[in-house]
Amino acid sequence: VGGTAATSVQWVSDSSIWCVTAGGIGTNDVSMSLAGATSVFQAAFSYASPVVSSLTPSWALSSGGSTVTVNGRHFSPFAHNVSVRLGSTECNSSAWLSDSALTCVVSPGAYIDLPVTVTIQQSYDPSVRVNSTLQRGFSYSSGSCADILKYEPASPSG
Repeated sequence: VGGTAATSVQWVSDSSIWCVTAGGIGTNDVSMSLAGATSVFQAAFSYASPVVSSLTPSWALSSGGSTVTVNGRHFSPFAHNVSVRLGSTECNSSAWLSDSALTCVVSPGAYIDLPVTVTIQQSYDPSVRVNSTLQRGFSYSSGSCADILKYEPASPSG
């Protein structure tokens, strides 16, 4: 699937096989080889689309430089090229951590309730890209106590 061998394949009948994919992103071709003959089924398999569910923390100082974790699912079980945008501003750097987590080093910016857009690009086929957007997922703060309290609840100890 998508140029990556299945981790397990089982013959079911003359008209079907069962396989476990190694994981990936996007819509991929499926190729099957048997007795030296190969068949390719174009765009025959799609992985679940990525979903951004939250950021930790969900705010950063407007000066930038903080690292936030983008939480979600279906980011792929393998490292791929990723980019994260907070509103229209791309993070200084973005990195894949796992199928459910990415990191973003926040660029300087402003505004609150910005959309967070993740783009994942296959390492071995850059033409395959998938996106996910979380609306109103991130806010910048000037750093004043009043602004910070808008985004962080007060602790029980005061």
